[in-house]
Amino acid sequence: MIPTASPVEPIVHASSGSTREDDRGGFAFAFVVLVLFVIGVLGSAGYTVVKNEADLALGTDDAMEASAVARAGLARYFGEHLGIPDDTASYAIGSGTAEVSARFIAEFDPTNEIDLYLVTSVGSVADGRFENTPATRTIRQYAYLQREPIARQAVMQTSYSNVTIQYYYFIDGDDYSGGTCAESGENVYGVGHRGSFSTGYFSYGGSSVDGSPSASAKLYNTWQEAYDSVGLRWDVLTDPDFPIEYDQTFPNFYTLPADEYPVIRTTTNFTATSSHSGRGVLIVPGTLTIGSSFSWDGIILAGSVGDTSWKVWSVYGMMIVGMNNADATLTWSGIPILYYDVCSAISASNSLAWFEPIEGSAWEEG
Repeated sequence: MIPTASPVEPIVHASSGSTREDDRGGFAFAFVVLVLFVIGVLGSAGYTVVKNEADLALGTDDAMEASAVARAGLARYFGEHLGIPDDTASYAIGSGTAEVSARFIAEFDPTNEIDLYLVTSVGSVADGRFENTPATRTIRQYAYLQREPIARQAVMQTSYSNVTIQYYYFIDGDDYSGGTCAESGENVYGVGHRGSFSTGYFSYGGSSVDGSPSASAKLYNTWQEAYDSVGLRWDVLTDPDFPIEYDQTFPNFYTLPADEYPVIRTTTNFTATSSHSGRGVLIVPGTLTIGSSFSWDGIILAGSVGDTSWKVWSVYGMMIVGMNNADATLTWSGIPILYYDVCSAISASNSLAWFEPIEGSAWEEG
């Protein structure tokens, strides 16, 4: 007989009452939980890395923009600033702000009134996520300040080829400042001109042209020489887009500090009356016509001069006319009173001081 196998009984664990298949199922569940946890950790880490890289990229973009804002602010300051710097200029550029300041370093060329300054522009761009910590970059550059750009040569400087002053006139290049500044006592020519200069008066006299070393002098051979002696870009000062503090308006001189000599630009052609009397730098882009009782303390710059017949007016400082080179002959048949005041001339000239950046002297800081 062929023996038959007896059936195999399943092995039962008395302690748990479960099979081995149950054990494998529990292990698989735990493994899945572990894998999901690891995936979560990796995902969180990945998100953090991506977020940090994004923040870093945004921060880099903000820093680059802040650098551009600082550079633009510096360029604008050099292009627009007039006068001796005494405060900080602020410019809104793009989505940022440039704060520009200038610090005196030394007298570079005392003979020509040129000073050395360090100009600093701080560009900042705000981040909406971190309002208290904007991105900032700093640009610094050395520059020369042309402190007194207008040469003091004559109380009346003209670029006309022929100048005639007749009837009544009092033009004096001897200083009338009365010792109110260090330069007091400095005298200049009465009239500086190119070409011919002549005077005429009534038989009983009284009119005069005076100055030192002489009443008048042919200082310029050409209009260009007369123009260059002023030391300023006339086309810039008369450009409507170039910012002037008082453009086609006059300040209330009584409310200004006594030592403030403002820069004022008028309409193209302008008639100065007694109501316009004041001080500072008066810029007339076209033709200046002068009415009776007008008085000015400082410097007048005019493209040309209109009729002054039988008008009594006065200037204490300097008057420079003919900047536009439009007329060949100037004839005054009035009663001009021009007295050289070196202190007023210097104060007005200081108001036109301008910067010349030194090439290759700029650097950037974070």
